[in-house]
Amino acid sequence: MFVAIMTITQTRHHRRFTTAALSCLHHFSVGTDMYSMVFALPQAILRGAPAHRAETVRHALSGVRWLSSCSRSLLHQQGHRSSQSSESGIGKEHYDVVIVGGGVMGLASALHLKLKQPTLSCLVLEQDPTYTYASAPRSAGGIRHQFSIPQNVQMSMFGTEFLLQLPSLAEEVGVDPSLIPDLGYRQNGYLFLASTEAGEDQLRQNVAMQNSLGATWIELLNQQQLAATFPWLTVDDIRVGSYGHKYEGYFDPWALISILRKIASKLGVTLCKAQAKALGISSLQGNDNITRHGAGATHAVDCVITQDVADMAAQQNVVHCDTVVNAAGAFSNTILTASFPSTDLVHFLKHPILSTPAHVTPQRPSHVIDDVFGDVTTGESDIKGNIGSGAVGAISQSVSLASPTPPTPPTSVAHGGITQLPVRPRKRFVYHFKCGHPTKPVPHNSPLTVDPTGAYFRTEGAAFICGISPDARNDPDCSSNAELEKLDDETFEDVIWPTLYERVPAFEMLKLQHSWAGFYEYNTFDQNALIGRHPDIHNMVLCTGFSGHGLQQSPAAGRAVAELIVDGGFTSIDLSCFSMQRVLDNKPMFEAGIV
Repeated sequence: MFVAIMTITQTRHHRRFTTAALSCLHHFSVGTDMYSMVFALPQAILRGAPAHRAETVRHALSGVRWLSSCSRSLLHQQGHRSSQSSESGIGKEHYDVVIVGGGVMGLASALHLKLKQPTLSCLVLEQDPTYTYASAPRSAGGIRHQFSIPQNVQMSMFGTEFLLQLPSLAEEVGVDPSLIPDLGYRQNGYLFLASTEAGEDQLRQNVAMQNSLGATWIELLNQQQLAATFPWLTVDDIRVGSYGHKYEGYFDPWALISILRKIASKLGVTLCKAQAKALGISSLQGNDNITRHGAGATHAVDCVITQDVADMAAQQNVVHCDTVVNAAGAFSNTILTASFPSTDLVHFLKHPILSTPAHVTPQRPSHVIDDVFGDVTTGESDIKGNIGSGAVGAISQSVSLASPTPPTPPTSVAHGGITQLPVRPRKRFVYHFKCGHPTKPVPHNSPLTVDPTGAYFRTEGAAFICGISPDARNDPDCSSNAELEKLDDETFEDVIWPTLYERVPAFEMLKLQHSWAGFYEYNTFDQNALIGRHPDIHNMVLCTGFSGHGLQQSPAAGRAVAELIVDGGFTSIDLSCFSMQRVLDNKPMFEAGIV
Protein backbone atom coordinates (compact mmCIF):
# COMPACT_ATOMS: atom_id res chain seq x y z
CA MET A 1 0.00 0.00 0.00
CA PHE A 2 2.91 2.31 0.76
CA VAL A 3 4.23 1.74 -2.76
CA ALA A 4 0.80 2.49 -4.20
CA ILE A 5 0.56 5.79 -2.33
CA MET A 6 4.07 6.82 -3.26
CA THR A 7 3.37 6.02 -6.88
CA ILE A 8 0.20 8.09 -7.10
CA THR A 9 1.62 10.96 -5.13
CA GLN A 10 4.87 11.20 -7.02
CA THR A 11 3.21 12.18 -10.27
CA ARG A 12 3.46 15.85 -11.17
CA HIS A 13 -0.23 16.30 -10.44
CA HIS A 14 -0.18 14.85 -6.95
CA ARG A 15 3.37 15.24 -5.61
CA ARG A 16 2.40 18.03 -3.23
CA PHE A 17 0.16 15.65 -1.30
CA THR A 18 2.84 13.07 -0.51
CA THR A 19 3.30 14.40 3.01
CA ALA A 20 -0.43 14.45 3.65
CA ALA A 21 -0.72 10.86 2.42
CA LEU A 22 2.15 9.55 4.51
CA SER A 23 0.97 11.37 7.61
CA CYS A 24 -2.22 9.34 7.46
CA LEU A 25 -0.47 5.97 7.46
CA HIS A 26 -0.01 5.84 11.25
CA HIS A 27 -3.81 5.53 11.58
CA PHE A 28 -3.66 2.13 9.91
CA SER A 29 -1.90 -0.87 11.42
CA VAL A 30 -0.52 -3.78 9.44
CA GLY A 31 -3.64 -5.77 10.27
CA THR A 32 -6.08 -3.15 9.05
CA ASP A 33 -8.62 -4.65 6.69
CA MET A 34 -8.20 -3.82 2.99
CA TYR A 35 -11.58 -2.08 2.81
CA SER A 36 -10.31 0.55 5.21
CA MET A 37 -7.07 0.88 3.28
CA VAL A 38 -8.93 1.36 0.01
CA PHE A 39 -11.63 3.75 1.19
CA ALA A 40 -10.84 5.28 4.57
CA LEU A 41 -7.22 6.14 3.79
CA PRO A 42 -8.02 8.09 0.61
CA GLN A 43 -10.64 10.05 2.53
CA ALA A 44 -8.02 10.86 5.14
CA ILE A 45 -5.73 12.09 2.38
CA LEU A 46 -8.55 14.27 1.12
CA ARG A 47 -9.12 15.77 4.57
CA GLY A 48 -5.41 16.56 4.78
CA ALA A 49 -5.40 18.50 1.50
CA PRO A 50 -5.71 22.28 1.30
CA ALA A 51 -9.30 23.33 0.73
CA HIS A 52 -8.60 24.96 -2.62
CA ARG A 53 -6.97 21.72 -3.89
CA ALA A 54 -9.63 19.32 -2.61
CA GLU A 55 -11.15 18.85 -6.03
CA THR A 56 -7.80 17.85 -7.46
CA VAL A 57 -7.20 15.32 -4.71
CA ARG A 58 -10.72 13.96 -5.10
CA HIS A 59 -9.88 13.28 -8.72
CA ALA A 60 -6.81 11.36 -7.57
CA LEU A 61 -8.74 9.12 -5.16
CA SER A 62 -9.91 6.71 -7.82
CA GLY A 63 -6.28 6.22 -8.79
CA VAL A 64 -5.33 5.50 -5.15
CA ARG A 65 -8.21 3.04 -4.83
CA TRP A 66 -7.27 1.34 -8.07
CA LEU A 67 -3.65 0.95 -6.98
CA SER A 68 -4.83 -0.25 -3.59
CA SER A 69 -6.90 -2.94 -5.27
CA CYS A 70 -3.84 -3.88 -7.30
CA SER A 71 -1.77 -4.23 -4.14
CA ARG A 72 -4.49 -6.28 -2.48
CA SER A 73 -4.72 -8.65 -5.40
CA LEU A 74 -0.99 -9.01 -5.75
CA LEU A 75 -0.67 -10.01 -2.10
CA HIS A 76 -3.04 -12.91 -2.75
CA GLN A 77 -1.43 -13.95 -5.99
CA GLN A 78 1.64 -15.65 -4.55
CA GLY A 79 1.27 -19.23 -5.62
CA HIS A 80 -1.57 -18.46 -8.03
CA ARG A 81 0.44 -16.99 -10.89
CA SER A 82 1.27 -19.17 -13.84
CA SER A 83 3.67 -18.21 -16.57
CA GLN A 84 1.51 -18.50 -19.68
CA SER A 85 3.15 -17.98 -23.06
CA SER A 86 1.66 -15.27 -25.23
CA GLU A 87 1.32 -17.95 -27.92
CA SER A 88 0.05 -20.74 -25.64
CA GLY A 89 -2.66 -23.20 -26.61
CA ILE A 90 -6.12 -23.59 -25.10
CA GLY A 91 -4.63 -25.43 -22.14
CA LYS A 92 -7.80 -27.01 -20.74
CA GLU A 93 -11.45 -27.67 -21.50
CA HIS A 94 -13.07 -25.27 -19.01
CA TYR A 95 -12.41 -21.70 -17.92
CA ASP A 96 -14.24 -19.44 -15.53
CA VAL A 97 -14.11 -16.65 -18.14
CA VAL A 98 -13.46 -16.80 -21.88
CA ILE A 99 -12.80 -13.46 -23.55
CA VAL A 100 -13.43 -13.30 -27.29
CA GLY A 101 -11.01 -10.71 -28.66
CA GLY A 102 -7.48 -10.01 -27.46
CA GLY A 103 -7.29 -6.32 -28.34
CA VAL A 104 -7.18 -3.53 -25.78
CA MET A 105 -10.72 -4.27 -24.51
CA GLY A 106 -10.15 -7.98 -24.04
CA LEU A 107 -6.69 -7.56 -22.50
CA ALA A 108 -7.85 -4.81 -20.12
CA SER A 109 -10.79 -6.98 -19.05
CA ALA A 110 -8.48 -9.93 -18.37
CA LEU A 111 -6.02 -7.77 -16.41
CA HIS A 112 -8.69 -6.31 -14.14
CA LEU A 113 -10.36 -9.70 -13.65
CA LYS A 114 -7.12 -11.19 -12.38
CA LEU A 115 -6.38 -8.18 -10.19
CA LYS A 116 -9.81 -8.42 -8.59
CA GLN A 117 -9.94 -12.21 -8.28
CA PRO A 118 -6.58 -13.89 -8.91
CA THR A 119 -7.96 -17.42 -8.68
CA LEU A 120 -10.24 -16.94 -11.70
CA SER A 121 -9.17 -18.95 -14.73
CA CYS A 122 -9.25 -16.68 -17.77
CA LEU A 123 -8.73 -17.44 -21.46
CA VAL A 124 -8.27 -14.71 -24.08
CA LEU A 125 -8.85 -15.72 -27.71
CA GLU A 126 -7.10 -13.58 -30.33
CA GLN A 127 -6.88 -14.79 -33.90
CA ASP A 128 -3.99 -12.45 -34.82
CA PRO A 129 -1.55 -11.57 -32.02
CA THR A 130 0.42 -9.51 -34.57
CA TYR A 131 -2.60 -7.17 -34.63
CA THR A 132 -2.14 -6.52 -38.34
CA TYR A 133 -5.72 -5.30 -38.82
CA ALA A 134 -6.63 -4.49 -35.21
CA SER A 135 -8.34 -1.16 -34.65
CA ALA A 136 -6.10 0.19 -31.89
CA PRO A 137 -2.74 0.22 -33.72
CA ARG A 138 -4.41 1.79 -36.77
CA SER A 139 -5.97 4.63 -34.75
CA ALA A 140 -4.65 8.11 -34.05
CA GLY A 141 -3.91 7.06 -30.45
CA GLY A 142 -5.72 9.99 -28.88
CA ILE A 143 -6.81 10.41 -25.28
CA ARG A 144 -9.06 13.23 -24.13
CA HIS A 145 -11.59 14.12 -21.49
CA GLN A 146 -13.65 16.38 -23.72
CA PHE A 147 -16.91 14.49 -24.11
CA SER A 148 -20.52 15.55 -23.67
CA ILE A 149 -21.64 12.50 -21.64
CA PRO A 150 -20.31 12.45 -18.06
CA GLN A 151 -19.57 8.72 -18.07
CA ASN A 152 -17.39 9.13 -21.15
CA VAL A 153 -15.44 11.86 -19.36
CA GLN A 154 -14.99 9.70 -16.27
CA MET A 155 -13.87 6.68 -18.26
CA SER A 156 -11.21 8.65 -20.11
CA MET A 157 -10.02 10.31 -16.90
CA PHE A 158 -9.41 6.86 -15.46
CA GLY A 159 -7.65 6.00 -18.71
CA THR A 160 -5.19 8.81 -18.03
CA GLU A 161 -4.51 7.59 -14.48
CA PHE A 162 -4.08 4.06 -15.78
CA LEU A 163 -1.52 5.11 -18.41
CA LEU A 164 0.49 7.05 -15.85
CA GLN A 165 0.65 4.07 -13.48
CA LEU A 166 0.88 1.21 -15.99
CA PRO A 167 4.70 0.91 -16.18
CA SER A 168 4.86 0.73 -12.36
CA LEU A 169 2.18 -1.95 -12.30
CA ALA A 170 4.08 -3.94 -14.93
CA GLU A 171 7.21 -3.91 -12.79
CA GLU A 172 5.24 -4.81 -9.68
CA VAL A 173 3.83 -7.98 -11.24
CA GLY A 174 7.28 -9.03 -12.38
CA VAL A 175 7.67 -7.80 -15.96
CA ASP A 176 11.34 -7.19 -16.79
CA PRO A 177 11.74 -3.37 -16.83
CA SER A 178 13.93 -3.62 -19.93
CA LEU A 179 10.98 -5.19 -21.77
CA ILE A 180 8.46 -2.47 -20.89
CA PRO A 181 8.09 -0.20 -23.95
CA ASP A 182 7.69 3.54 -23.71
CA LEU A 183 4.01 4.46 -24.00
CA GLY A 184 4.97 7.63 -25.83
CA TYR A 185 2.36 9.56 -23.85
CA ARG A 186 2.47 13.16 -25.13
CA GLN A 187 0.27 15.58 -23.20
CA ASN A 188 -0.04 18.13 -26.00
CA GLY A 189 -3.74 18.65 -25.36
CA TYR A 190 -6.93 18.70 -27.41
CA LEU A 191 -8.51 21.78 -28.98
CA PHE A 192 -12.13 21.75 -30.18
CA LEU A 193 -13.26 24.75 -32.24
CA ALA A 194 -16.82 26.04 -32.66
CA SER A 195 -17.96 28.51 -35.32
CA THR A 196 -21.71 28.67 -34.68
CA GLU A 197 -23.88 29.74 -31.77
CA ALA A 198 -25.13 26.18 -31.32
CA GLY A 199 -21.57 24.89 -31.33
CA GLU A 200 -20.54 27.49 -28.76
CA ASP A 201 -23.44 26.54 -26.51
CA GLN A 202 -22.45 22.88 -26.76
CA LEU A 203 -18.83 23.55 -25.83
CA ARG A 204 -19.87 25.75 -22.90
CA GLN A 205 -22.12 22.97 -21.56
CA ASN A 206 -19.38 20.40 -22.08
CA VAL A 207 -16.64 22.38 -20.33
CA ALA A 208 -18.87 23.19 -17.35
CA MET A 209 -19.70 19.51 -16.91
CA GLN A 210 -16.08 18.39 -17.46
CA ASN A 211 -14.82 20.88 -14.86
CA SER A 212 -17.45 19.67 -12.38
CA LEU A 213 -16.09 16.13 -12.72
CA GLY A 214 -12.57 17.27 -11.87
CA ALA A 215 -11.17 17.94 -15.34
CA THR A 216 -10.28 21.50 -14.38
CA TRP A 217 -7.47 21.60 -16.94
CA ILE A 218 -10.07 22.07 -19.68
CA GLU A 219 -10.90 25.71 -20.34
CA LEU A 220 -12.96 27.77 -22.75
CA LEU A 221 -11.04 30.27 -24.88
CA ASN A 222 -12.63 33.15 -26.79
CA GLN A 223 -11.45 34.31 -30.19
CA GLN A 224 -8.86 36.73 -28.81
CA GLN A 225 -7.46 34.13 -26.43
CA LEU A 226 -7.26 31.55 -29.20
CA ALA A 227 -5.36 33.97 -31.45
CA ALA A 228 -2.89 34.78 -28.67
CA THR A 229 -2.36 31.15 -27.62
CA PHE A 230 -2.23 29.63 -31.10
CA PRO A 231 -0.96 32.34 -33.48
CA TRP A 232 -0.54 29.77 -36.27
CA LEU A 233 -4.33 29.23 -36.37
CA THR A 234 -6.85 31.22 -38.39
CA VAL A 235 -9.67 32.00 -35.97
CA ASP A 236 -11.57 34.81 -37.71
CA ASP A 237 -14.68 32.62 -38.00
CA ILE A 238 -14.30 30.91 -34.61
CA ARG A 239 -16.49 31.88 -31.67
CA VAL A 240 -14.87 29.76 -28.93
CA GLY A 241 -12.58 26.81 -28.44
CA SER A 242 -12.31 24.28 -25.61
CA TYR A 243 -8.72 23.45 -24.74
CA GLY A 244 -7.41 20.71 -22.45
CA HIS A 245 -3.89 21.88 -21.80
CA LYS A 246 -2.64 18.77 -19.98
CA TYR A 247 -3.38 15.06 -19.60
CA GLU A 248 -5.02 15.10 -23.03
CA GLY A 249 -2.94 14.17 -26.05
CA TYR A 250 -1.88 10.89 -27.59
CA PHE A 251 0.13 7.74 -26.93
CA ASP A 252 1.39 4.63 -28.70
CA PRO A 253 -1.36 1.99 -29.01
CA TRP A 254 1.20 -0.71 -29.83
CA ALA A 255 3.00 -0.05 -26.56
CA LEU A 256 -0.27 -0.28 -24.59
CA ILE A 257 -1.13 -3.62 -26.17
CA SER A 258 2.37 -4.93 -25.49
CA ILE A 259 2.31 -3.96 -21.81
CA LEU A 260 -1.21 -5.30 -21.28
CA ARG A 261 -0.20 -8.64 -22.78
CA LYS A 262 2.90 -8.86 -20.59
CA ILE A 263 0.96 -8.05 -17.42
CA ALA A 264 -1.89 -10.42 -18.28
CA SER A 265 0.58 -13.22 -18.90
CA LYS A 266 2.32 -12.60 -15.57
CA LEU A 267 -1.03 -12.65 -13.79
CA GLY A 268 -1.80 -16.09 -15.19
CA VAL A 269 -4.12 -15.26 -18.07
CA THR A 270 -4.01 -17.81 -20.89
CA LEU A 271 -3.44 -15.94 -24.15
CA CYS A 272 -4.33 -18.15 -27.08
CA LYS A 273 -3.84 -17.61 -30.80
CA ALA A 274 -7.19 -18.94 -31.99
CA GLN A 275 -10.39 -17.78 -33.62
CA ALA A 276 -13.72 -17.98 -31.84
CA LYS A 277 -15.82 -19.63 -34.53
CA ALA A 278 -19.16 -19.97 -32.75
CA LEU A 279 -20.95 -20.12 -29.42
CA GLY A 280 -22.87 -23.09 -28.11
CA ILE A 281 -26.01 -21.64 -26.50
CA SER A 282 -28.70 -23.37 -24.46
CA SER A 283 -32.16 -22.28 -23.41
CA LEU A 284 -32.85 -21.49 -19.77
CA GLN A 285 -36.54 -22.24 -20.04
CA GLY A 286 -37.52 -24.68 -17.34
CA ASN A 287 -34.07 -24.53 -15.75
CA ASP A 288 -34.47 -23.16 -12.23
CA ASN A 289 -31.01 -24.23 -11.10
CA ILE A 290 -29.20 -21.31 -12.74
CA THR A 291 -28.97 -17.94 -11.06
CA ARG A 292 -29.82 -15.54 -13.87
CA HIS A 293 -28.03 -12.23 -14.03
CA GLY A 294 -30.86 -10.66 -16.05
CA ALA A 295 -34.57 -11.02 -15.39
CA GLY A 296 -35.30 -11.33 -19.09
CA ALA A 297 -32.40 -13.63 -19.97
CA THR A 298 -33.56 -16.71 -21.84
CA HIS A 299 -30.25 -18.30 -22.85
CA ALA A 300 -26.76 -19.14 -21.61
CA VAL A 301 -23.45 -19.75 -23.35
CA ASP A 302 -22.23 -23.26 -22.62
CA CYS A 303 -19.12 -23.36 -24.79
CA VAL A 304 -17.00 -21.56 -27.35
CA ILE A 305 -15.87 -23.33 -30.51
CA THR A 306 -12.31 -22.31 -31.40
CA GLN A 307 -10.15 -22.84 -34.46
CA ASP A 308 -6.37 -22.79 -34.77
CA VAL A 309 -5.86 -20.03 -37.34
CA ALA A 310 -2.47 -21.47 -38.30
CA ASP A 311 -4.18 -24.66 -39.47
CA MET A 312 -7.77 -24.08 -40.57
CA ALA A 313 -8.03 -27.77 -41.50
CA ALA A 314 -7.28 -28.81 -37.93
CA GLN A 315 -9.99 -30.10 -35.64
CA GLN A 316 -11.94 -27.43 -33.82
CA ASN A 317 -11.78 -27.21 -30.04
CA VAL A 318 -14.65 -26.94 -27.57
CA VAL A 319 -13.99 -24.73 -24.55
CA HIS A 320 -16.63 -24.62 -21.82
CA CYS A 321 -16.97 -21.55 -19.63
CA ASP A 322 -19.04 -19.92 -16.92
CA THR A 323 -18.90 -16.46 -18.51
CA VAL A 324 -17.99 -15.20 -21.95
CA VAL A 325 -16.90 -11.60 -22.64
CA ASN A 326 -17.66 -10.32 -26.12
CA ALA A 327 -14.78 -7.93 -26.83
CA ALA A 328 -14.45 -8.75 -30.52
CA GLY A 329 -14.51 -5.12 -31.61
CA ALA A 330 -15.79 -4.34 -35.08
CA PHE A 331 -16.76 -7.99 -35.54
CA SER A 332 -18.45 -8.53 -32.18
CA ASN A 333 -21.80 -9.28 -33.79
CA THR A 334 -20.33 -11.99 -36.01
CA ILE A 335 -19.93 -14.38 -33.09
CA LEU A 336 -23.65 -14.08 -32.38
CA THR A 337 -24.68 -14.75 -35.99
CA ALA A 338 -22.68 -17.97 -35.75
CA SER A 339 -24.33 -19.24 -32.56
CA PHE A 340 -26.02 -22.62 -32.38
CA PRO A 341 -27.95 -24.67 -29.81
CA SER A 342 -25.62 -26.65 -27.55
CA THR A 343 -27.74 -29.74 -28.12
CA ASP A 344 -26.48 -29.71 -31.73
CA LEU A 345 -22.80 -29.62 -30.75
CA VAL A 346 -22.00 -32.97 -32.40
CA HIS A 347 -23.80 -31.92 -35.58
CA PHE A 348 -21.98 -28.57 -35.60
CA LEU A 349 -18.54 -30.11 -35.23
CA LYS A 350 -19.27 -32.44 -38.14
CA HIS A 351 -20.74 -29.61 -40.26
CA PRO A 352 -19.16 -26.36 -39.03
CA ILE A 353 -20.12 -22.92 -40.27
CA LEU A 354 -17.40 -21.85 -42.63
CA SER A 355 -15.70 -18.49 -42.27
CA THR A 356 -18.04 -15.76 -43.47
CA PRO A 357 -17.36 -12.04 -44.00
CA ALA A 358 -18.17 -10.02 -40.91
CA HIS A 359 -21.81 -8.98 -40.41
CA VAL A 360 -22.97 -10.98 -43.45
CA THR A 361 -25.54 -13.60 -42.42
CA PRO A 362 -24.17 -16.98 -43.54
CA GLN A 363 -26.24 -19.59 -45.31
CA ARG A 364 -26.41 -22.04 -42.45
CA PRO A 365 -28.48 -25.00 -41.29
CA SER A 366 -31.94 -24.38 -39.91
CA HIS A 367 -30.83 -25.25 -36.40
CA VAL A 368 -28.68 -22.09 -36.22
CA ILE A 369 -30.32 -19.20 -34.42
CA ASP A 370 -31.49 -16.54 -36.87
CA ASP A 371 -29.80 -13.18 -37.22
CA VAL A 372 -32.73 -10.92 -36.38
CA PHE A 373 -30.87 -7.63 -36.41
CA GLY A 374 -30.38 -5.95 -39.74
CA ASP A 375 -28.30 -2.89 -40.54
CA VAL A 376 -29.41 0.03 -38.41
CA THR A 377 -28.24 3.47 -39.45
CA THR A 378 -29.46 6.80 -38.23
CA GLY A 379 -28.45 8.75 -41.31
CA GLU A 380 -27.09 11.42 -38.98
CA SER A 381 -23.71 13.10 -38.65
CA ASP A 382 -21.17 11.84 -36.11
CA ILE A 383 -21.36 15.13 -34.18
CA LYS A 384 -24.56 14.90 -32.19
CA GLY A 385 -26.47 15.33 -29.06
CA ASN A 386 -26.86 17.33 -25.93
CA ILE A 387 -25.65 15.60 -22.80
CA GLY A 388 -27.30 12.20 -22.80
CA SER A 389 -30.58 13.56 -24.12
CA GLY A 390 -30.55 12.20 -27.64
CA ALA A 391 -31.28 15.64 -29.09
CA VAL A 392 -28.85 16.71 -31.75
CA GLY A 393 -26.56 19.58 -30.92
CA ALA A 394 -23.88 21.03 -33.15
CA ILE A 395 -20.21 21.74 -33.08
CA SER A 396 -20.06 21.89 -36.86
CA GLN A 397 -22.15 24.44 -38.70
CA SER A 398 -22.82 21.73 -41.29
CA VAL A 399 -24.67 19.56 -38.78
CA SER A 400 -28.45 19.65 -38.81
CA LEU A 401 -30.07 20.86 -35.61
CA ALA A 402 -33.19 18.81 -36.22
CA SER A 403 -33.92 15.89 -33.94
CA PRO A 404 -32.70 12.61 -35.43
CA THR A 405 -35.06 9.97 -36.67
CA PRO A 406 -34.99 7.38 -33.88
CA PRO A 407 -33.18 4.24 -35.03
CA THR A 408 -35.10 1.00 -35.07
CA PRO A 409 -34.09 -1.20 -32.15
CA PRO A 410 -33.40 -4.90 -32.54
CA THR A 411 -36.04 -7.40 -31.50
CA SER A 412 -35.76 -11.02 -30.51
CA VAL A 413 -37.57 -13.56 -32.64
CA ALA A 414 -40.68 -15.00 -31.08
CA HIS A 415 -39.30 -18.42 -30.31
CA GLY A 416 -36.14 -18.04 -28.29
CA GLY A 417 -34.09 -15.89 -30.65
CA ILE A 418 -31.02 -13.89 -29.65
CA THR A 419 -30.91 -10.12 -29.96
CA GLN A 420 -28.05 -9.14 -32.23
CA LEU A 421 -25.70 -6.20 -31.66
CA PRO A 422 -25.89 -2.91 -33.64
CA VAL A 423 -22.12 -2.97 -34.15
CA ARG A 424 -20.62 -2.93 -37.62
CA PRO A 425 -17.12 -2.38 -39.08
CA ARG A 426 -16.85 1.16 -40.48
CA LYS A 427 -13.64 2.29 -42.20
CA ARG A 428 -11.72 5.40 -41.15
CA PHE A 429 -8.62 6.78 -42.87
CA VAL A 430 -5.53 8.37 -41.33
CA TYR A 431 -3.20 10.50 -43.45
CA HIS A 432 0.45 11.19 -42.65
CA PHE A 433 1.98 14.37 -44.07
CA LYS A 434 4.96 16.65 -43.66
CA CYS A 435 4.95 20.43 -43.63
CA GLY A 436 8.07 22.57 -43.82
CA HIS A 437 6.76 26.09 -44.30
CA PRO A 438 9.77 28.40 -43.96
CA THR A 439 7.98 31.36 -42.36
CA LYS A 440 4.85 29.93 -40.69
CA PRO A 441 5.94 26.95 -38.60
CA VAL A 442 3.42 24.94 -36.60
CA PRO A 443 4.87 24.00 -33.18
CA HIS A 444 5.37 20.29 -32.71
CA ASN A 445 3.80 20.48 -29.26
CA SER A 446 0.56 21.83 -30.72
CA PRO A 447 -2.66 20.17 -29.56
CA LEU A 448 -4.77 17.74 -31.51
CA THR A 449 -7.06 20.25 -33.16
CA VAL A 450 -10.62 19.48 -34.25
CA ASP A 451 -11.98 21.89 -36.87
CA PRO A 452 -15.71 22.77 -36.88
CA THR A 453 -16.03 20.62 -40.00
CA GLY A 454 -14.87 17.57 -38.05
CA ALA A 455 -11.44 17.39 -39.71
CA TYR A 456 -8.63 16.92 -37.20
CA PHE A 457 -4.86 16.94 -37.15
CA ARG A 458 -2.08 16.40 -34.65
CA THR A 459 1.68 16.22 -34.60
CA GLU A 460 3.45 12.91 -35.21
CA GLY A 461 7.13 13.36 -34.46
CA ALA A 462 8.41 15.89 -36.97
CA ALA A 463 5.33 15.37 -39.16
CA PHE A 464 1.53 15.34 -38.77
CA ILE A 465 -1.41 13.00 -39.11
CA CYS A 466 -4.99 13.95 -39.89
CA GLY A 467 -8.40 12.56 -40.78
CA ILE A 468 -12.12 13.18 -40.98
CA SER A 469 -15.21 11.03 -40.51
CA PRO A 470 -17.16 10.49 -43.72
CA ASP A 471 -20.62 11.77 -44.41
CA ALA A 472 -23.20 9.33 -43.06
CA ARG A 473 -24.47 8.76 -46.60
CA ASN A 474 -21.01 7.55 -47.62
CA ASP A 475 -20.17 5.36 -44.65
CA PRO A 476 -21.06 1.77 -45.55
CA ASP A 477 -20.55 -1.29 -43.41
CA CYS A 478 -17.47 -3.30 -44.35
CA SER A 479 -17.37 -7.04 -44.85
CA SER A 480 -13.78 -8.07 -44.16
CA ASN A 481 -10.28 -6.92 -43.20
CA ALA A 482 -9.33 -6.94 -46.88
CA GLU A 483 -11.25 -3.70 -47.33
CA LEU A 484 -8.68 -1.89 -45.19
CA GLU A 485 -6.23 -2.25 -48.06
CA LYS A 486 -8.39 0.00 -50.25
CA LEU A 487 -7.26 3.56 -49.52
CA ASP A 488 -8.80 6.90 -50.43
CA ASP A 489 -6.26 9.66 -50.98
CA GLU A 490 -8.83 11.68 -52.94
CA THR A 491 -10.55 12.60 -49.68
CA PHE A 492 -7.30 14.09 -48.46
CA GLU A 493 -6.77 16.08 -51.65
CA ASP A 494 -10.37 17.26 -52.10
CA VAL A 495 -11.68 17.65 -48.55
CA ILE A 496 -9.08 17.56 -45.79
CA TRP A 497 -6.22 19.54 -47.29
CA PRO A 498 -8.38 22.54 -48.31
CA THR A 499 -9.97 22.54 -44.85
CA LEU A 500 -6.64 22.39 -43.03
CA TYR A 501 -5.12 25.09 -45.21
CA GLU A 502 -7.96 27.48 -44.37
CA ARG A 503 -7.43 26.79 -40.67
CA VAL A 504 -3.60 26.64 -40.68
CA PRO A 505 -1.94 28.78 -43.39
CA ALA A 506 1.33 26.87 -42.97
CA PHE A 507 -0.37 23.79 -44.37
CA GLU A 508 -0.30 25.46 -47.77
CA MET A 509 3.03 23.71 -48.20
CA LEU A 510 2.59 20.10 -47.21
CA LYS A 511 3.32 16.74 -48.74
CA LEU A 512 1.29 13.59 -48.17
CA GLN A 513 3.64 10.77 -47.18
CA HIS A 514 1.29 7.81 -46.84
CA SER A 515 -2.08 6.77 -45.45
CA TRP A 516 -3.78 3.80 -43.86
CA ALA A 517 -7.23 2.68 -42.77
CA GLY A 518 -8.67 1.06 -39.66
CA PHE A 519 -12.07 -0.01 -38.41
CA TYR A 520 -14.32 1.78 -35.97
CA GLU A 521 -16.40 -0.75 -34.02
CA TYR A 522 -19.30 1.45 -35.00
CA ASN A 523 -22.47 1.35 -32.93
CA THR A 524 -25.05 2.19 -35.58
CA PHE A 525 -27.64 2.92 -32.90
CA ASP A 526 -26.04 5.92 -31.18
CA GLN A 527 -22.24 5.68 -31.60
CA ASN A 528 -21.68 4.90 -27.93
CA ALA A 529 -20.34 1.92 -26.05
CA LEU A 530 -22.23 -1.25 -25.22
CA ILE A 531 -21.11 -2.35 -21.77
CA GLY A 532 -23.10 -4.79 -19.69
CA ARG A 533 -24.77 -8.16 -19.86
CA HIS A 534 -26.47 -9.27 -23.03
CA PRO A 535 -30.24 -8.96 -22.50
CA ASP A 536 -30.94 -12.52 -23.68
CA ILE A 537 -27.73 -14.35 -22.68
CA HIS A 538 -27.30 -14.19 -18.93
CA ASN A 539 -23.60 -15.09 -18.87
CA MET A 540 -22.39 -12.94 -21.78
CA VAL A 541 -20.84 -9.57 -20.91
CA LEU A 542 -20.56 -7.03 -23.73
CA CYS A 543 -17.64 -4.66 -24.17
CA THR A 544 -17.92 -3.23 -27.66
CA GLY A 545 -19.35 -0.49 -29.87
CA PHE A 546 -17.11 2.37 -28.74
CA SER A 547 -17.20 4.00 -32.19
CA GLY A 548 -13.75 5.54 -32.15
CA HIS A 549 -13.03 6.32 -28.48
CA GLY A 550 -12.40 2.79 -27.27
CA LEU A 551 -8.61 2.89 -27.03
CA GLN A 552 -8.56 5.60 -24.38
CA GLN A 553 -11.53 4.07 -22.52
CA SER A 554 -10.31 0.48 -22.57
CA PRO A 555 -8.82 0.60 -19.03
CA ALA A 556 -12.14 1.77 -17.55
CA ALA A 557 -14.16 -0.58 -19.74
CA GLY A 558 -12.01 -3.53 -18.67
CA ARG A 559 -12.44 -2.55 -15.03
CA ALA A 560 -16.21 -2.33 -15.54
CA VAL A 561 -16.30 -5.83 -17.05
CA ALA A 562 -14.39 -7.19 -14.07
CA GLU A 563 -16.79 -5.49 -11.66
CA LEU A 564 -19.81 -7.00 -13.39
CA ILE A 565 -18.35 -10.49 -13.28
CA VAL A 566 -16.73 -10.47 -9.83
CA ASP A 567 -18.87 -7.98 -7.89
CA GLY A 568 -22.15 -8.43 -9.73
CA GLY A 569 -22.42 -4.74 -10.66
CA PHE A 570 -20.53 -1.52 -11.28
CA THR A 571 -18.64 -0.35 -8.20
CA SER A 572 -16.49 2.51 -9.53
CA ILE A 573 -18.21 4.35 -12.39
CA ASP A 574 -21.88 3.57 -12.94
CA LEU A 575 -21.96 2.64 -16.63
CA SER A 576 -25.48 1.22 -16.67
CA CYS A 577 -26.42 3.91 -19.20
CA PHE A 578 -24.33 1.99 -21.75
CA SER A 579 -26.27 -1.25 -21.43
CA MET A 580 -28.19 -2.82 -24.33
CA GLN A 581 -31.41 -1.84 -22.57
CA ARG A 582 -31.34 1.59 -24.21
CA VAL A 583 -31.26 -0.14 -27.59
CA LEU A 584 -34.23 -2.32 -26.71
CA ASP A 585 -36.09 0.75 -25.41
CA ASN A 586 -35.17 2.75 -28.53
CA LYS A 587 -33.62 5.53 -26.43
CA PRO A 588 -30.35 6.52 -28.12
CA MET A 589 -27.81 8.49 -26.11
CA PHE A 590 -25.75 10.51 -28.56
CA GLU A 591 -22.25 11.79 -27.83
CA ALA A 592 -21.55 15.28 -29.17
CA GLY A 593 -17.79 14.83 -29.10
CA ILE A 594 -17.30 12.14 -31.73
CA VAL A 595 -14.22 12.73 -33.92
